[in-house]
Amino acid sequence: SKVRVIGLENAVDAVEIHALKNNLDGEEVALVLGSEGDGIDEETLARIDGTVIIPMQEKRSLNVAVASGIAMHVLQENNLVS
Repeated sequence: SKVRVIGLENAVDAVEIHALKNNLDGEEVALVLGSEGDGIDEETLARIDGTVIIPMQEKRSLNVAVASGIAMHVLQENNLVS
């Protein structure tokens, strides 16, 4: 099956991670995370298939370990990773 490479990044065109399943055609996801300070570098962003964000009310960023845990939970819950 095809794998879609998705970055967890506060990008302008990012989709909320909970809505990601609606944008896939049965594909699994490989999740790319950047550094805590700089995020995903521009070269990598140019090569991935899209970006997702974790919706938050007040905070704009999370520790990368916390963010990856939340993201992996959502992806597993939606059967997007095996």
